[in-house]
Amino acid sequence: MAMLVLRRLAIFRAVMTQGSISGAARAVGIAQPAVSRIVRELEEEFGFLLFERRHQRLVPTPEALELLDEVERLLAHEIRIEDRIRTLRSAESGVLRIAGIPTLAESILSWAAADFLGERPEVRVRLDAYSSGRIIELVERQEIDLGLVHGPVETNRLLVEELCETELVCLLPKSHPLARRRVLRLADLEAEHLVTAGPESAPGRLFRDAATSSGLRPCLAAESNASAIRLRLALRRNLVTVIDPWLPVTQPLSGLTIRRLEPRMPMRALVLSSPDRPLSRLATEFRGNLHRTLAEITRLTPVIRAVAAAGPGDADIAGEGMHDGALRGR
Repeated sequence: MAMLVLRRLAIFRAVMTQGSISGAARAVGIAQPAVSRIVRELEEEFGFLLFERRHQRLVPTPEALELLDEVERLLAHEIRIEDRIRTLRSAESGVLRIAGIPTLAESILSWAAADFLGERPEVRVRLDAYSSGRIIELVERQEIDLGLVHGPVETNRLLVEELCETELVCLLPKSHPLARRRVLRLADLEAEHLVTAGPESAPGRLFRDAATSSGLRPCLAAESNASAIRLRLALRRNLVTVIDPWLPVTQPLSGLTIRRLEPRMPMRALVLSSPDRPLSRLATEFRGNLHRTLAEITRLTPVIRAVAAAGPGDADIAGEGMHDGALRGR
């Protein structure tokens, strides 16, 4: 019904702007009798004349002239609504709110967001880095659309999608004696001064559990939950660091090399969303873009794998090629 009213008002405006029934009929693409009928119906509904005929001319009444301003504003608002519907339907505009733990926000999330913005210049992305607990809280409160964390997560109130599997790796100076080996064992690190993640993070817990299970007591020189900080320490002080692979794989590492560890210490990257709020088309499109970015990354290294990929452990890190360059073409 509302659309019918707007259509009739649009025809009234066409008569006003064209100055005749025939001109309005051509402008809106309907027959002249239909335009005349709609004008009569509007006059009956409003209770006053909209036009008078003077010397074979159609002259708007004062009431019609006053009404035209309101009709123009209403129809302009309708156009804005239609434009908004179109952009929402095509996911070409809007605000996308995403967050990840620092290592994921600084790697796959930021890259996927950059590609997404390149395709949709009218979209605004809010990308933040938080702890896993804070991200879970924000998703539960529906303050962000998607959150990326390392699993497992301590909540049963969210939708959880397993994005990929990764594993802890060892990062060390190229001049280090251990750099000659393609795969390192935990026992090889016992005499080293290590930089690791803090015990409250998933990588930190994983490393400490593996060391304890192997009966090892590693020497910890420093620890930080931020992968970027551990990278800087490794670069600055030529220390050996145990790290999740996201930043080493996706950023240039002059002077450092990356090696696989045995026993493997796998972990999963998870995408969190709220079951109480369906994803917008924008968020759904971004999630697809996230998977495409992941597919590009997995072609570069065997230590980041899509969950549905073939079983782990089939390939080793290929010499220097994987770690010395970030994603090509970025």
